[in-house]
Amino acid sequence: MRIGGASVYSPPDRLTAEAWLAQGEVTQAEYEQLKQTGVTGVAVDDVSPAPVMMERVMEQLLDEHRLPPDRIKLVLLPYLYYSFPWTQNVFTKLRERFGLHAALCVSVRDLLCSNVLMALYVGSKLLERFADNDDLAVVLSVEKCLLPDQRYGGGHFITGDGAAAAYIGSSVLGDRLLAFRSSADLRTLQQGKSRDGRDEVPDYFYYVNLVKTIRQALSDARVRISDIRLIIPNNVAADTWTMLSKLMKVDRSLFYTEGLAIFGHINNCDLLHNWEHISRSGLLAPGDYYMLLTLGSGGVICCAVCQRDSAVPVTTSRI
Repeated sequence: MRIGGASVYSPPDRLTAEAWLAQGEVTQAEYEQLKQTGVTGVAVDDVSPAPVMMERVMEQLLDEHRLPPDRIKLVLLPYLYYSFPWTQNVFTKLRERFGLHAALCVSVRDLLCSNVLMALYVGSKLLERFADNDDLAVVLSVEKCLLPDQRYGGGHFITGDGAAAAYIGSSVLGDRLLAFRSSADLRTLQQGKSRDGRDEVPDYFYYVNLVKTIRQALSDARVRISDIRLIIPNNVAADTWTMLSKLMKVDRSLFYTEGLAIFGHINNCDLLHNWEHISRSGLLAPGDYYMLLTLGSGGVICCAVCQRDSAVPVTTSRI
């Protein structure tokens, strides 16, 4: 299975860290920490509803990559809390707007910020099992904050708005998906928070599980960590990847974390934003092995080992 390409939508307006401080949403200490992390602001869209943003990036994907709608047999939407409204039948609207009459539309949920990578995996397995060789699956994700507190990430990040889509298939030109692993650990789920408001998570289990999941994925792909050119994670606290690099005894530069300052935290969109940006910037050469890695709140982990194709995927970005 291969990742054929991606399209992303990043809104033109930005919420600056200074404005975030002036609104009283972060403390002065958190603001200073954001500046040290390199987070100066995030893209926001205060006008477009989430379904409109989804349609915008889907149209972009179909047009720029010239995808025949009748070849798309699956549309997978990662869902996180307020990603898209349950009061609308977004699946029916997508089918009617883009002629996706042959597509089964499903949501992938309950893995928080790891839903997007799980959606890629689920889509690949469903195509392998039930679809023809030329059939495609699309992963379509959106992040739209409706209230100020949904943007809050302390001194680690600010949550932005955006949308992203990627398509996969067995016969397309694109990066190979070599192996996938996921992990969910009951010890790290925030059960105390639901009882009395505490947010105490034994986050050392995060790192134990991250290392274990990464090693399993590398073993499945039959490659070593020294073969990996780049690890592309989602945009969570940068200290997470610093700590993980120390535990794995690899250079910190192996982790691509520049996306946090460029895009902010966009829940199930930022991984595809990072992948698209890296592809467009030429940071991976044909034949390079790389890893996609997501960590969701509560320690839900997904990891995929991939190999860049000789035909570098076509990506599109619209701002």
